[in-house]
Amino acid sequence: MSEFITDNDRVESIKKWWDKNGTALIIGIVVGLALIYGWQAWQKYQAKQAIEASQAYQTLITTDSNSSQAQIDQANAIIKQFPRSPYAALSSLVKAKVDVSRGKYSDAYDSLMWVVDHAKDASMRQVARIRAARLLLVMNKPQDALALLEKRDDPNFNILIDEVRGDIYAVQQNYAAAKQAYLKAQSQNPNSQVLLPILQLKISSLPANNEQDE
Repeated sequence: MSEFITDNDRVESIKKWWDKNGTALIIGIVVGLALIYGWQAWQKYQAKQAIEASQAYQTLITTDSNSSQAQIDQANAIIKQFPRSPYAALSSLVKAKVDVSRGKYSDAYDSLMWVVDHAKDASMRQVARIRAARLLLVMNKPQDALALLEKRDDPNFNILIDEVRGDIYAVQQNYAAAKQAYLKAQSQNPNSQVLLPILQLKISSLPANNEQDE
């Protein structure tokens, strides 16, 4: 029967199909193009943000270390403008270091915990957690330091975590627990040429009767 369909019939059929589906087709094309261009625009924006954050961080780390307030202000600006960028976490670590040098341990702790709470990178969170625990020990809060180290973000840092745990127990005069933590740290990386001598020195420095609590 198809050979008897005229051109007019074909045109009429196309018109009917268009009346039924044309609007949906146009909407689909518009939405598709919007998604494509929207995604491309978002990628360009993200790339631009990354470049700007990187440049701002380079400015931060090249700022005169004697200008501590300038470093703090620059770090705060990066954190505020690029809060989801890795450079925000890095800037917060720099800020904590500056505050420690100024004796502002509470402010430094807050900066480190910002990294723990916001950084996407597990290694960065773990570094901040270890530094915060060390800071709590300096602030005479050993139990809080132990509690902070209960969560492990990155197992690659286990040797450092257990070393700090040993330091905390030693301060608490729990020498048996300190020795066990140091030994555990040693077992994490028995080939470390840097940390093993330090750990052995710490074990040797424990009181001779450190076995009494075992």
